[in-house]
Amino acid sequence: LYLTVSLIHLFATAKMFHIGNWFTYGIMFARRSNSHTTHVKDVFFPKMVACKIETWSFTGKNHLHGMCVLALNVMNQYLFLIVWYVNVIIIFLNSISCIYTIVKFCSPNIV
Repeated sequence: LYLTVSLIHLFATAKMFHIGNWFTYGIMFARRSNSHTTHVKDVFFPKMVACKIETWSFTGKNHLHGMCVLALNVMNQYLFLIVWYVNVIIIFLNSISCIYTIVKFCSPNIV
């Protein structure tokens, strides 16, 4: 049951947030490719985006185009990395537990 819930959580996270290749997020983060390429956490959670700012004044509406900082994505990068690693560890441990239970059930001589 726990293994099923963990797998559903992994798939639901990828589906709900439309996070590209969520299943290899932690692996790609751990590899840390050279500094000339975009880091995986910046692809999933960009820190800066182009934005349009409208300001109002006596002369009317002004449109400014620039770069906006998404401060919450800095925290989300590491929060979702922790969630990914915890989820993978839980799936691994639950898989071992299921295998042990099946072996124990099939051969009663094993402790």
